Amino acid sequence: MYSRELVDDILRSADIVNVISSYIPVTKKGRSFVALCPFHDDKNPSLQISPEKRIYKCFSCGHGGNAITFVRDYEKISFEAAVRKVAEIIGFHDQRLESEATKIRVDPSKEPLYKAIEELAAYYRYALSTDEGKAARDYLRSRGLDEESVRKFGIGYAPKDGETTIKYLLAKGHSLRAVTGIGVTRLNGKSDANAGRIVFPLSDPEGRVVGFSARKIDKDDPAPKYVNSPETAIFEKGKILYNYHRAFQSARRDGYCYLLEGFMDVIALSRSGLGSAVALMGTGLSSDQVSLLRRLGAEIRISLDGDLPGQEGMMKASRSLTAAGIACSLVDYGDDERDPDDVYQEDGPDALKKKMSNLVSPLAFQLAFYSKKEPVEGEEGRKRVLNSFLPDLAAMKSGVEKEDTIEKLAKATGYEPNTVRLAVDAYRKKKAKASQGEVGGSETPRMSRLPEAKTRLQKAERQALYYMMKEREAIKIFLLSIDTFYDRVLNDIANYVVQYDESRESPVELDLLLGDIDSGPSEDKLLLEDEASLIYNERGIPPYTSERMMECATAISEERSELSKRRKARKEMEGKSPEEKAEVITRLAQERARKLGFPTTKKDD
Repeated sequence: MYSRELVDDILRSADIVNVISSYIPVTKKGRSFVALCPFHDDKNPSLQISPEKRIYKCFSCGHGGNAITFVRDYEKISFEAAVRKVAEIIGFHDQRLESEATKIRVDPSKEPLYKAIEELAAYYRYALSTDEGKAARDYLRSRGLDEESVRKFGIGYAPKDGETTIKYLLAKGHSLRAVTGIGVTRLNGKSDANAGRIVFPLSDPEGRVVGFSARKIDKDDPAPKYVNSPETAIFEKGKILYNYHRAFQSARRDGYCYLLEGFMDVIALSRSGLGSAVALMGTGLSSDQVSLLRRLGAEIRISLDGDLPGQEGMMKASRSLTAAGIACSLVDYGDDERDPDDVYQEDGPDALKKKMSNLVSPLAFQLAFYSKKEPVEGEEGRKRVLNSFLPDLAAMKSGVEKEDTIEKLAKATGYEPNTVRLAVDAYRKKKAKASQGEVGGSETPRMSRLPEAKTRLQKAERQALYYMMKEREAIKIFLLSIDTFYDRVLNDIANYVVQYDESRESPVELDLLLGDIDSGPSEDKLLLEDEASLIYNERGIPPYTSERMMECATAISEERSELSKRRKARKEMEGKSPEEKAEVITRLAQERARKLGFPTTKKDD
């Protein structure tokens, strides 16, 4: 468990807008920021983010909290894991994060898998240095990989005798279930599926090995060039990017990160001095990978294979990133369709850096693609391409760049330039009309008011808790004159406020209070956090004075006494006739009216 002091330091250091925008697009609106809420099916931006208060709140589903709670709920991870994630996003370094008590917590059922696969990765690294591994070392040298690169990327070799590898893991104490569970066995778990291959470990965003990609050495071998780990309990290909854990910090520093096809391309860029690079490993860009790229807070520079599927994949990836609000550009291959690794092997690091610096916008890349690589054919194809460009053209400001784009698009599609202009204008009008229809009648999101309390007790307890959050003196009055609230949720929050005051001796900061609740033992954390946020931001309560706090205390005392009388009355009415029950109810009502100062009349017999 992390200390309260460490959590406070991280929350005070965190720019909540930057943290949330590393997961979802946000838009500035006045002094706050808004976004589509990721915790429900949001159509209009309902999530409001306050950089001053360091909190967020959805005015549709009610979800709210601080930077840590957002990461916890968005990624569906533990509080401790969310603390580490936020620290990672904001570049917060502290020795306390590395202590034994704060190691990454793993699902107990997956712990044996992580241990087994880490042991296997170490075994592969050792095997590369053996006599049998010489052929693998020679191959790596022929591909330009020096010892430093091999060590940096953890490259290894799987011995040809796959049964020996499995026996080694079993002898080290790993169960057959764990060994088969990491997805490297064949022949009913008796042999290593990677046998005789060079092995590249695949790591998750935290840097833990979760799988392998194994390459054959002999080009005459009819077997597939690569054998990849199947999906397991710890390895989901669509949820990782090769080299992500290494590139995270450098990408945030450099302001960019290359998105490549395979790990050999990543290694080639690294050897050329471009360390901010990750790879898809041949898959399409998934929504989970988009989220990982958003966390980098950097421009994504896309460079997939130079063949037709690779170029189409680049355009598709750029559309996914743009839709997610992530800045991106694409490497313009020109007439050179070689992969980055091939350029490095044949022309060296300087040539590779020059090629990777030839960047164009997604719009310019698509225009060049349809003009040169894949000419548009047929009326349906022309319409499809034209329509794909309309959103970008409609968003562009009038000027030379827009006119140049229209001319190029007209040439690529065979339409007249004026036809393209008319299509852009029609699209803009259609979007404007649709936008007016959506916005009309809606209200600007604002901090919501508390639900109308139905009883005097509810009103008094909510008002007292509000004062406790604003003034330390109110906490003293609570302890002396109230002690507990009747409402269980409010009482739990009050206890957190009291603990907050005792440990910090300062007025409540909502994001820190939410952090206390989040790390506490309560099973109703979300309910407590939402209720605390509502009360803290209530605007209809008069300013604090000690007299008003005492009025709340008096009202709470009187109402709780009244509740006690009612309980006694219910007991008193047990087994009585309707007439006798009516007399008890009438007596209680008259007593309550006198207490509240209302005139009472006694009907003569």
